[in-house]
Amino acid sequence: MRIHRTTPMLVLAAAVLLTGATRAQAQNGHFRQGVGAVNSAMGGAGTATTQSLLGTLYLNPAGLVGYDGARMEFSLDFQRPSHTVEAGSSSIEGADLRALFPSVAVASPVSDRVSLGLGAYQVGGFQTSYAGSLNGTSFVTASDYSAIRITPSVAFAVTDAIWVGGSLLFDCTSFMQDPLLVGEPTDGSYPNAAGGNSQPGFGFQAGLLWNVNDFVALGASYASKTGVSSYSLPATVADPGSSSFGDLQQVSFTLETPAMLAAGLSMTPLPTLLLAADVRYLFYEDAAGFSFAGDSPFDTDGALTGFGWQNVFVFNIGAEYSASDKVAIRAGYNHGDSAVTDEGAPINLTTPGIVKDHLSFGLGWQPTRRFRIDAGYVIGFENSVTGIVSGPVPETVTLKSGGNSFQLAFALGTRGF
Repeated sequence: MRIHRTTPMLVLAAAVLLTGATRAQAQNGHFRQGVGAVNSAMGGAGTATTQSLLGTLYLNPAGLVGYDGARMEFSLDFQRPSHTVEAGSSSIEGADLRALFPSVAVASPVSDRVSLGLGAYQVGGFQTSYAGSLNGTSFVTASDYSAIRITPSVAFAVTDAIWVGGSLLFDCTSFMQDPLLVGEPTDGSYPNAAGGNSQPGFGFQAGLLWNVNDFVALGASYASKTGVSSYSLPATVADPGSSSFGDLQQVSFTLETPAMLAAGLSMTPLPTLLLAADVRYLFYEDAAGFSFAGDSPFDTDGALTGFGWQNVFVFNIGAEYSASDKVAIRAGYNHGDSAVTDEGAPINLTTPGIVKDHLSFGLGWQPTRRFRIDAGYVIGFENSVTGIVSGPVPETVTLKSGGNSFQLAFALGTRGF
């Protein structure tokens, strides 16, 4: 399985991902807690390990040097989030939005020192839908945001112990929000969405992995923000008292994927035991759309300038125990700050980046030397943020979010695992 033979398979899978996948309900802010069954089951830790090709391409491309022979990984991720909005004495549960999406990666060495890789996966997103009544007022709103990433990558072994790597980041992003809070309101009514819009984003990633000795490895990486052109979002005037009611208009809004800085440690205290720990920092305050355009959430026309998310620290720990030559048992824990502050709750009802804690489990089974099956399960514990809507009678609004996910992955390696 040479790299030039597996590339068409990746292109086909990427096409399926771009056209048919539902939106990820990401778990650290809008980023995924992990990519693939192995990385997810390890609590998302993987900056200093080479357990999963998908995890390597997500977190640290320098790890590509650690894979012997050509390899391909394919993972399916099923997520079932839960969202609730409370205002006063009433509440609305979000629609049951189940998400299923694939991730795929291929890699191969081209010399004793150089390896190439290519991945396609959903790096993050969110999706919500509410319909009901809050305190006697009709409440209907929805959102849909997705960022699909393709990562052509290369890694080089400077020495046997020190590896460096880099990736180009190509993001295909799409955004929809109804009503469009980022549009100018007419007599207090925000425009109704008439569809969404897609835009490409471009960036880079660089990583370093140092195998200190046979028992300890250190890793670090930086993924830049991926800038996108402004979305041109079709909408209609929502105020029935306006002479332009129902007229089509275009709303401009920019939403960049934030930069991510990661550092990790892995240890093998026993031949059958791997321990990994990561820390990440997500730069939401530097990304257009996630941050405010100025000091105020709204511009002079009343349009929302951004979601006002704060920068986020994420801590990941994971363990893998090889029960036999064919069976591996995994577990992990993930904790990250809520990207949405309490004060920001009222303007983030459709952008629920608030889940803080995740517990994960997984199993790996290798029926043959060249084929492996992995499964993972992640519990996202419910978290809430509460803010106050100002007005003649101030009102408290609470946003709750949680959910679970299941991953199933298959890996092929020409020289085994």
